[in-house]
Amino acid sequence: MADETWAGTGGVLLLATVKGYVFSEETSPPSTMDAPLQIIIDSVIAQVQGEIGCTIPATSYTSETVSGTGRTWLDLKHWPIITVTTVTDINSNTYTVGAANDYTVEDYCLRAPGGWAKGFKNFVVTYKAGRSVIPRDIIAVCYELIAAKTKQMRFSLQGEGSRNFPDGSVSYTSVDGGFTKAQLAILAKYKRPTL
Repeated sequence: MADETWAGTGGVLLLATVKGYVFSEETSPPSTMDAPLQIIIDSVIAQVQGEIGCTIPATSYTSETVSGTGRTWLDLKHWPIITVTTVTDINSNTYTVGAANDYTVEDYCLRAPGGWAKGFKNFVVTYKAGRSVIPRDIIAVCYELIAAKTKQMRFSLQGEGSRNFPDGSVSYTSVDGGFTKAQLAILAKYKRPTL
């Protein structure tokens, strides 16, 4: 199976799709849950992207200013880099992509054999970065978090560590909305490596 996108035709984190997952045992999920569920979806997407460190879907970035460090790589704020449209410096010099030219494009940086001039926000880059399709394991993490947060909201379990019922026969332990170790291990694969 191919990976999926956040939204659009067939998107797996559309409200209707998520609602079908979260309320899979109900024949007619309540429409009163639409607004709160959309807030949870948006919150989980932000939480996952915050953990990874960048926006996940492919996005174009125009005139992003970047500081040269004097090293061979120029870090851009978003990754993986898909295409670079322009690179200029503060003196309006333009740089050409290609191994025989000024720099090459790698997943996480622009690499110039002679190095990038050191300075504060001395380069301006227009580029596209992210993923055309969202990896299925990231989507699985989102679904797990959305389901857990929705359950907490519906059953008033926010902030609760455990619940013991009067007969003592059943206890419930809720999650705090954070990531599990397994989820963190999945998301760690998509963080920027240290250069």
